[in-house]
Amino acid sequence: MALFPTSDLKLTFDGRGFTCDLEIVDGDLALDATPATPMLVSLGTDRRALPDDRLPDGVGPLTSPPSWTARRGWVGDCLSRAGRRIGSRLWQLCREHDDEATRRRADAYAREALAWARRDFDITPEIDVSWARAGLLQIRAYLDGRSVVLRRALT
Repeated sequence: MALFPTSDLKLTFDGRGFTCDLEIVDGDLALDATPATPMLVSLGTDRRALPDDRLPDGVGPLTSPPSWTARRGWVGDCLSRAGRRIGSRLWQLCREHDDEATRRRADAYAREALAWARRDFDITPEIDVSWARAGLLQIRAYLDGRSVVLRRALT
């Protein structure tokens, strides 16, 4: 197993509430030298939609405020001189059908979200996207000895 070459503040995932929070150990913020925290951030937050992305039904100029918020994403991305973006476009799959095309799009979005691992550290993530049940995608990402499993509902 390779040692992941960076550290972040450690996030822990609560599978019951489907939330993440910073971990505190002995009154101090814990550090995470594994890829688990960056994978959670990459797959679990919303990346800004591309200009040519078709937004999900119910999101558009007539149903959303006429601002940048309809396309989501982290406002700090505009500060990246290299044009790097945080998060994934998995949010765009809400209201899609349970079919192979949707599963393939989810796979592509997950790979896009974790592209930093290959680009920055020459580590290729293993990604498996499957249907946990009707209307619920399961995304399993394995990177440098750690795995993260997230589920995304399509409703």
